[in-house]
Amino acid sequence: MSSTTTASPATTCVTVTPGKNGYVPPEACNANYAYDPSLAAAAVTSTLFGLLLALHLFQGILYRKKFCWVIIMGAIWETASFILRTLGARYQQNVTFATVSQILVLLAPLWINAFDYMVLGRMVYYFLPEQKLYIKATRFSVCFVWLDVTSFLVQLGGGLLLTGTAWENIYMGGIGMQQLFILGFLGMVIMFHRRALVLEREGVLATTGRTNWRTLLYCLYASLLLISIRIVYRLIEFSRGTGTNNPIPYHEFYMYCLDALPMSLALLAMSIGHPGRTLVGPDSEFPHLTRKEKKAAKAAGKAEKLQMKENSQRGHVYERVESSQMELLQQDTSSLEAAGDELFRPLQAWQPQESHQERMATNSQPGRASEESERVESSQIELHAHEASSQPWRSRESYEERSNMV
Repeated sequence: MSSTTTASPATTCVTVTPGKNGYVPPEACNANYAYDPSLAAAAVTSTLFGLLLALHLFQGILYRKKFCWVIIMGAIWETASFILRTLGARYQQNVTFATVSQILVLLAPLWINAFDYMVLGRMVYYFLPEQKLYIKATRFSVCFVWLDVTSFLVQLGGGLLLTGTAWENIYMGGIGMQQLFILGFLGMVIMFHRRALVLEREGVLATTGRTNWRTLLYCLYASLLLISIRIVYRLIEFSRGTGTNNPIPYHEFYMYCLDALPMSLALLAMSIGHPGRTLVGPDSEFPHLTRKEKKAAKAAGKAEKLQMKENSQRGHVYERVESSQMELLQQDTSSLEAAGDELFRPLQAWQPQESHQERMATNSQPGRASEESERVESSQIELHAHEASSQPWRSRESYEERSNMV
């Protein structure tokens, strides 16, 4: 094995001629691994993940659970990562094998984590009568999955760099976010656990025949614990740097024991307590609308909004018409009151001013009695004339007859 040395003001890089399977020491410029990767270990691990992938694929088809594609995707990424690692162990100078394998193994657990979020949301929808844990089960799953996607994007940004120390800091930020979300999610799992125990004691779950929640829930606990172990391992690995004082990056053993093994066990746990065995029958899946139903619902929503708008406009018109009618009614009332005042004013103006004795004395005088009678008759004629003028529908004959009667 020969080597050449390239010097620079900052570093000294040693390029080494590859040996068997393309191996070069970790300090060499052309080294893609910090150790001599084991071909046998990579082959065995890829076979193990391949079997778990086949198992989940079979169960997803058997139980017809469409959301199981998420954990199947996680198993695919793990399997592909170790297949590429097997090839990389044989061809260690191939940068593509080393880079893609590293990216897949760093990001694959996020799929399994997202599947855990989706499982609990469906358990809430299936087992709890209120179908919520403070928030609706459908929104609950969506919220945590989007948090997982955010963590995924941050980790992907770090994984795509894979040069210098910046990618390690970005990736640690991403898995730190992931662990924070897992802790929050774990609190929701515990809340569900306590609520299910209460419902079980009250006999609510027995009446619905949905009593087999424990196995799936315990497998969910196990999956979250295994993912957390893997995250803690990666945080310790990258936080101490890649120097010689940190032995973790230079020993393949840690990666297999604290990353590959926990993830394979998490896949196995979710296979043992597969949601397809527990979530059966009505409410086992979230309501799903077809494209035609979505269009119909959207059209109905638009029609409802348009109807509400028309009703609102019609209401304003009714208010204006009613206001106008009230004004006219008030005007008519005022006119009638004024007409009544005009009608009764002559009667109010004529008031007897003399006492009974005086009227008797006056009536004893023929002249004054005649004058008084004429004055009363004249007032009554004026009164009826005013009434006739204020009520034009009355005929002249009616007026004359009433005058003659007077």
